[in-house]
Amino acid sequence: MFSLKLYLGNLDFFEMMLFDIDAFQLFYLSQNCEQIEKQLKELNPSLEAPVKKILEHLETCLINNPEKNEYTTSLHSDFLFIKMKSKLSGIKFNWEFKLTKLENRLLNKHFVIPLLFNCAEYQQRELELIKIIQAKDKEIDDYKSQGIELTRKYLATETFELSHFDDQIKSKLQVLNCL
Repeated sequence: MFSLKLYLGNLDFFEMMLFDIDAFQLFYLSQNCEQIEKQLKELNPSLEAPVKKILEHLETCLINNPEKNEYTTSLHSDFLFIKMKSKLSGIKFNWEFKLTKLENRLLNKHFVIPLLFNCAEYQQRELELIKIIQAKDKEIDDYKSQGIELTRKYLATETFELSHFDDQIKSKLQVLNCL
């Protein structure tokens, strides 16, 4: 299974990074406008299209509709080859990606560090949401102490208990059982 990171720079530059989750390996490919045009002529000699159109098609194939295309992959030494067959405006379109294996230390820069930042952000969001819920519970308790009753009983909720919430979440997470 792969995780994909794709960058199209002003639609004249193509950069692709794949992380092989199973083998814990990182692969990289970068192509400029001239390389893309050359590959287009080699793999699709009867097809003429601007680089912008090719890059838009690759983005659609890889990100938006990958299931509509045919892919074959092979690993040779330090290279991952991906062959893609698709249709571009109804015409048969072939493309090959030759990704170079990167050093594992680059995993930190491109995957581990961003993942840790995302985890920290989600943790901060969770803490803020807990504070908001607890403040709402205090507000509801204040209303109740003033004798105000809920007119629609189906809207009533239990007071938020963080430990009970944590227990419920942990019991639902199957991922923890895999670790």
